[in-house]
Amino acid sequence: MTKKGIWILISLVVIMGLFVGVFGCKEPTPTTPTTTTPTATTPTTTAQPIELTWYWELAYGTDNLVDHWWMDEVEARTNGRVHFNRVQGGSLGSIAQTPLLVKDRVTNLGLVTSVYNPAEYALTTVTTLPFLSGDQLAFSLAAYDLMQDPAMQAQYTAQNSLILFNYYSEPMEIVSHVAATTIEELKPLKIRAHGGGADACAAAGLIGVAIPWPDIAQAGETGVIDAAIVPVPSVARDAGLADIFEYALRVPIYYFEYSNVINLDDWNALPSDIQQIMLDLAKEAPRKNYDFFVEAGVGAWADFEAAGVEQVTWSQEELDKFTQIGGEPVQEKWVTDMKAQGLPGQEILDQFHSLISQYGG
Repeated sequence: MTKKGIWILISLVVIMGLFVGVFGCKEPTPTTPTTTTPTATTPTTTAQPIELTWYWELAYGTDNLVDHWWMDEVEARTNGRVHFNRVQGGSLGSIAQTPLLVKDRVTNLGLVTSVYNPAEYALTTVTTLPFLSGDQLAFSLAAYDLMQDPAMQAQYTAQNSLILFNYYSEPMEIVSHVAATTIEELKPLKIRAHGGGADACAAAGLIGVAIPWPDIAQAGETGVIDAAIVPVPSVARDAGLADIFEYALRVPIYYFEYSNVINLDDWNALPSDIQQIMLDLAKEAPRKNYDFFVEAGVGAWADFEAAGVEQVTWSQEELDKFTQIGGEPVQEKWVTDMKAQGLPGQEILDQFHSLISQYGG
């Protein structure tokens, strides 16, 4: 190739390069990456239940079945928004200490009783007076209504608590080593008694001995006591007394009182709908408790019979005599004692008698 031809070729290459540089390959059209936008969701969180501790010094048994029923129903009807931690067996304190345990929020709820705390619940002791009624259900329903009286409620408010419901044992009768059928035959015996039982014994000239509930069995076995006024037959059976005493004296003296209370600050912190559920169930508790005792009593009497315990029935004449000696004077003395404390004892007793009558008791 001539020198001229070489220059012509070089010129063409340069021209082609410039053309490509100016009008060269078109840049690709940018594309937006395909992405999947997540659908917004509201996080689902399960609210923690309201945890409440309930306390009773003694073991699970017939006398606290209604409390567990009530707690079960509250948990169910609130759909798990409330959960009860149930503590029994004495780990937090004694029965007599329970009002203070609730007041100081050591426990949120607890079972208290005027039998062990008559100073704190003076007016409530009207329900533990001897020989008020022979009808446990009528008595229990009347006592629940009575507790709605402002004067009754004020006792619990003073302890920074609210009473949810009160209920009563089967009749407090006598388990004994002796088949006594009269007051005179009881007089030589050392009888474990408290509450209305102790009052009736004192009025009738009987020997009342103060023995704590957990110690009754041992006291009966060792001869410290000859007899004991206790709830018969279910609670006595639960405590093993059918294996210790030979006789059950069918002398209904009074009913042991239980009150389920809640710390007032804890109550005020609860949502109103939960409060209402608790109160609605509380109204059902006295009758439910009665049903529990009736059902338990059938099996308990069978256990008494199997253990060889003999039922001893008193004549109506002797029962009336005991009522006249150990009942009416005790009620009159109670009114006097309440008046001395500036409390409306007569009004409360009259109201209670009237309510018992309204329920047919």
